Amino acid sequence: MQNRLIVPAPILHGSLYDEDRPKYLNFGSLGSVIGRGLVQSFLDQLKEHDNIEEIWSHKDYKVFENGTKCFEDDYSRNWKEESSRNASEVIQEVISEVIGRDLAYVAYQKWREGNEEDAASTLLSTYNPNQLFWIKASLSNCYKKLIDEDDGEEESAIAKYRNILSARHSAHFGNDFNCSSGSPMNPKNSAKCWSFL
Repeated sequence: MQNRLIVPAPILHGSLYDEDRPKYLNFGSLGSVIGRGLVQSFLDQLKEHDNIEEIWSHKDYKVFENGTKCFEDDYSRNWKEESSRNASEVIQEVISEVIGRDLAYVAYQKWREGNEEDAASTLLSTYNPNQLFWIKASLSNCYKKLIDEDDGEEESAIAKYRNILSARHSAHFGNDFNCSSGSPMNPKNSAKCWSFL
């Protein structure tokens, strides 16, 4: 098995990446897509292993298992009526989205440590670069489905859920938008499914 990341050239243009665009937008879009892909790949490999403890310690697996259950419960409690898919079908997508965005966010913060970021444009000056990261990351799920249009409403509900949960369960989003602790978009740490990044 080889570890490699292949980024198709077409996604390095347009809405996902532009070298002349501020980095908070590139990390928010392309960074989140790459982060999501890395996590999805890891989760796919996880399904193929017979002995999970070959890759994770018992403690790490319990954290993952509890986080997965937390997302399933949140989905079933708050979003099930918007989708005919059961929780376990959706959760892997959500986990990839949540962790992938947080990975991109952490990478962006590390980049900022050694670089000077462009200020937000006048048009976007209401928001700071961290907030614009989150806004751009969410836009990657705002699309009109062109193939299998019968699934459009279903996919829209899942995209909405992925956007909300990736912000709600991030250790960073609530701080960046000054959401009060315990609010719907910044639940207390005990209510977050994962907050280890």
